[in-house]
Amino acid sequence: MKGSWLLAAWITIVVSVPLAVHAEKDDWSDSSYAFPKIQTVMVYNLDTSEATSIKNDIVAKTLQDAYVTRAKKNGSYVSTDPQIAPPASQPTALPAAGAPPVSSASSASPATPALPAADVYIKARLLQYRQDSSFVAAHTEWRSQWIDRVVYDRDGRPYTVSQEITVPEYVPDTYIPNTTVTLRFDVYDTKTGSVVFSREETRTRYSSDDTMGVYKRIVDAFFKTLKEKMTP
Repeated sequence: MKGSWLLAAWITIVVSVPLAVHAEKDDWSDSSYAFPKIQTVMVYNLDTSEATSIKNDIVAKTLQDAYVTRAKKNGSYVSTDPQIAPPASQPTALPAAGAPPVSSASSASPATPALPAADVYIKARLLQYRQDSSFVAAHTEWRSQWIDRVVYDRDGRPYTVSQEITVPEYVPDTYIPNTTVTLRFDVYDTKTGSVVFSREETRTRYSSDDTMGVYKRIVDAFFKTLKEKMTP
């Protein structure tokens, strides 16, 4: 009977704990491109125009500042000049498996005077930056707690021991906050205007309202990958 009770408690705990993080990431890179030759990367301001859930320009500016700061922090190779507009080009979709690299040379200037010292430049777009919530119906969860109890030794002297027990706890109907962020990065070769590396990543963190934290982790992960590609 005791074993069955413990099993039931364990099942209740497993069912009641939501999935912590869900992530989706798509990468594409030009296998013929010599990434180790890159010495300087130009980083422009983040494009937030597609993230319609951003409530005002203050949030947008905060995200812009965080993006540039994280870019500089993650690589001494990064150069930034927010006053210079990036070359005009349409977002490039990731090619299908086995397809040749997609060039944006027709829509981007092959060699722009704005980037005299950059080998590649990055255009980043924020596609989602939102919080929502999920409903969790009332239920019982099992919690561990420690209790002290008095026992006696063989000579009748009392002493206290601590014991861990599992007790039921009623949880009423509640709404749990969830955070979702999607970022798209496209890395262009400055001389040719061709895309050489692209990433689109979505992360959803359940039971969390730390949207900025999720955003920063996606940015950090991208620059870490780019730095690894640049390492001979």
